[in-house]
Amino acid sequence: MLKLSVMSNGLKSTLISTESITTDIKQNRFFEAWGIGLFLLALALRLFFVFYLQPTPSSGSDPFYYDQAARGLIAGEGFHLGQLFAYIPPFYPSFLAAIYFLFGHSYLPVQIIQALLGALTCIFVYLIGLQLGGKRMGMLAGILMALHPQLARYPSELWTENLFIPLLWATLLCLLRLRLSTWPKSLFWGIAVGLLAGLASLTREIGLPLMIIILFVEYLLRKKSNNHFGLKKLMLTTSIMLLVILPWTIRNYILLHHFVPITIVGGINFYQGNNPRANGNFIWILPEGTIWNQPWQTRGSFEYAVSSKCISLGIKYALTNPLRSCKLGLTKYWLLWRPPYYKINLDQLNSEMLFRLVWLLFYIVILAGTVIGVTRQRYLWPQYLFLYLILIVPSLIHMILFAFTRHRLPFIPSLILLASSILSNNLNTIRNGLNPKNETIS
Repeated sequence: MLKLSVMSNGLKSTLISTESITTDIKQNRFFEAWGIGLFLLALALRLFFVFYLQPTPSSGSDPFYYDQAARGLIAGEGFHLGQLFAYIPPFYPSFLAAIYFLFGHSYLPVQIIQALLGALTCIFVYLIGLQLGGKRMGMLAGILMALHPQLARYPSELWTENLFIPLLWATLLCLLRLRLSTWPKSLFWGIAVGLLAGLASLTREIGLPLMIIILFVEYLLRKKSNNHFGLKKLMLTTSIMLLVILPWTIRNYILLHHFVPITIVGGINFYQGNNPRANGNFIWILPEGTIWNQPWQTRGSFEYAVSSKCISLGIKYALTNPLRSCKLGLTKYWLLWRPPYYKINLDQLNSEMLFRLVWLLFYIVILAGTVIGVTRQRYLWPQYLFLYLILIVPSLIHMILFAFTRHRLPFIPSLILLASSILSNNLNTIRNGLNPKNETIS
């Protein structure tokens, strides 16, 4: 009887183990199928905008200058805009140049590749949500990313955000994996974080201070925990990031004879937001008497001097006009995060108005979900702190410089993840209320 009991218990244990393996296989297949479906949905919507809008860069716009820089690289002229050598970050024009080299000077291949990257970003955010809050949070975040009108539309145009966003969120996904990894996997994830963060910084300069702050705060927050983000991980990631940027910094020093990590545009932008004519938005204005980007000027010799002068005069203006500077800061914050109600005219209901109405609906749902999630789930702040930093750090930077609605685009996934966390919990509560026998489903 004892032998039969042991055999029976062993058989039950084997059956339970087999059932567990079968369940895991089914779940993995579900996640794989969901990921593929999410990617295809996001890609289809982005390609719709590419072929429906078919935009081309307008003269004098940022996309126009990115295109000009890329064409200069293809022509063998090196990286420049006229006589400017360090005015824009190098990676996005280099990305365009690589596509032009492969497919010729055509915008459609660029737009299709950007649509692919946008769809891939939805997968990154889905996986981040999956790791932070479970399958429902990941699924909701992925759907909101795929269907968000502004995120779906931008790959049709030549903006740096189309490369910066996937690089930033791939970096953050690798950072989450690095949190809990041990040697030798920690080496792989640490190198991945540093490499991607460096490339993101070379795409948009704001990536450098943002990632340094996130990595340092991550270290401070977790250095005493069991699965800590230790000093070795911090040193590894920051070293790799700085090594990626270093060749460009050396190149800038050779050409400008000054230390310029990535670009001099920060000084120019600082003056745009801090001068007597500043209104919080972009107004192209340089200090009186400045000669800028003329054919007869020595290449690269004047950029650093102009940028330094802009910083000096901008600081002087802010200190002598503290009240107006504070008001300008609040105005810039509003311009960065304001709802997209402007340009909506219900008397002229067309495709553009419909787009803006859907965009406004998404804005309201995501913002409401974020506010509720942050207030009701305060105990989760250590886990979600990097999402808060992604919202806080760029907001403070743009309150000093100037702000467009476009500038918030890379940080919308953070709002989406925070909103998805509370929405997924509410769905779990509703499901468990309808079926009390079910345990809480993550």
